Amino acid sequence: MHAPPNWEEHSSSVPIPLPNVVSSKSKPATIIHHLTSLTDPTAECLFPYYTPPWSCQHPWGNRLCKTIPNPQMTQRECMEYIRSLKNRINGFHQDSTTLLIFTDGSRRRASGHRRTGAGYTAFLEGHEVRTGSWGLGRHAGIYDAEMFALAGSAGAAARILTQCPHIKHLIFLSDNQAAISSITDTTAHPAQGASILFRRHMDSLLSTLNPFDIELIWIPGHKGILGNERADSIAKAAVNHQPIFASTISWAREKAKSRALKAWHTEWASRSHTNLAATALTNPPSTKLSPFHRFFNGTRATHSRVIQTLLSHFFCGEYYARFVPTEPVSCLCGKPQQTHAHILTECPVYEAYR
Repeated sequence: MHAPPNWEEHSSSVPIPLPNVVSSKSKPATIIHHLTSLTDPTAECLFPYYTPPWSCQHPWGNRLCKTIPNPQMTQRECMEYIRSLKNRINGFHQDSTTLLIFTDGSRRRASGHRRTGAGYTAFLEGHEVRTGSWGLGRHAGIYDAEMFALAGSAGAAARILTQCPHIKHLIFLSDNQAAISSITDTTAHPAQGASILFRRHMDSLLSTLNPFDIELIWIPGHKGILGNERADSIAKAAVNHQPIFASTISWAREKAKSRALKAWHTEWASRSHTNLAATALTNPPSTKLSPFHRFFNGTRATHSRVIQTLLSHFFCGEYYARFVPTEPVSCLCGKPQQTHAHILTECPVYEAYR
């Protein structure tokens, strides 16, 4: 198994060209050769990293903490959070014992393709003392960039602290909540190499006898926070750097989902929809639930019945006539044909429910 890459230095990678797709009638050896060729040796991989089940996140207690606000904040609460956060940052700039590190990732079009870059900037007493950046190439996403920016900046922080032993507080500020949440998790997940590297740097720093604490803070992007804007510009300039990986796991997952969704859209558009499902499903397929289903507060039983009713796939005579002809199709009220519309609008048996 390969060791985690060194994010602190640029590394070259040359994608291997893929062969023509082999047919299902090819010899087993040919198929195996084709399958192995689909994995680039310089692509991101997961690493076995053994930690006790009770310390999957980190073993340092409140010496390493995370500040992530409630995602359901109202606009007023969000504005208040930003205001208090800016006041905290201004206070940190006046403190000679606090090192601030702003990290960011960027994905934008460059040289005819969408490319990804990561960067960071470190501030001490209001002055920028160090910056760094990495290119992740075409086959990486924003999440990858945010994770690698945190991992690489952690190594830079360790070097700064050897030169400035008076620093007692190390604060990372990122505008990606998912990256902050998973950066200390060493279990198998996309960008796990970045988590392992970050965790090792934090373990090294916090294992010293000197009193020291670390905080990871979520900050909103593009809200006039100087360090965040500076890190964003560094990440944007890094998109043309030589990429660390040929591809990342999260990018591969995103690409597979995108292809499946595109094929789903194509098939949906090519079919004629004349049944009730076409009336209920007015929008093309999506990987996100509609607001009604995301925020439904009723019971699971009620929710499932609502969906069945919308699609007309529930236990009624109209459904039995099409799919289960052995079942009776009459209504409890005596009508020979029990239909979807009859139950919802006129059947006296269901009047109380209406």
